[in-house]
Amino acid sequence: ELSNVACSNFALGSEEKFLEINLSNESGYNSLKKEVFSKFESSRKELIQVKTRDCVAASLRIDKIDIIKIDTEGFDLEVLKGSINLLKERKVKYIYCEVAFNGEADKGDFYLINKFLRTYDFWLCGFYDVSRWGANFTHVSYYNALFKLLKE
Repeated sequence: ELSNVACSNFALGSEEKFLEINLSNESGYNSLKKEVFSKFESSRKELIQVKTRDCVAASLRIDKIDIIKIDTEGFDLEVLKGSINLLKERKVKYIYCEVAFNGEADKGDFYLINKFLRTYDFWLCGFYDVSRWGANFTHVSYYNALFKLLKE
């Protein structure tokens, strides 16, 4: 047991509410983004609570975050929008999230995420863990992108 780890049963998003999620047989395709879960077969649906990272951080009295990692199958920008106060107050150093350049619904749109984060003085540091597909893996599907707050 780790004394500094706590598990919670809710999702993160841009506002506090309840949303329906389609649960796929492949858990990697579960997403709150309707464009994603509508294209995969779903065996069941579930209503889940969504909270903002700002509210969660305030309730847990978290004042600084070294790194936020987001892998939410296309819901990444919504998660970031729920972190606006933390970003405005410069309480986050790094953000690491999945991004795509080709408009795939189940990945964060690099251009939208980059534009959003630049508003809060986050700059792209690099791409990692490239995912490829196609004959001889010549096509890029998505990357993980690391963004850093320019000045703390």
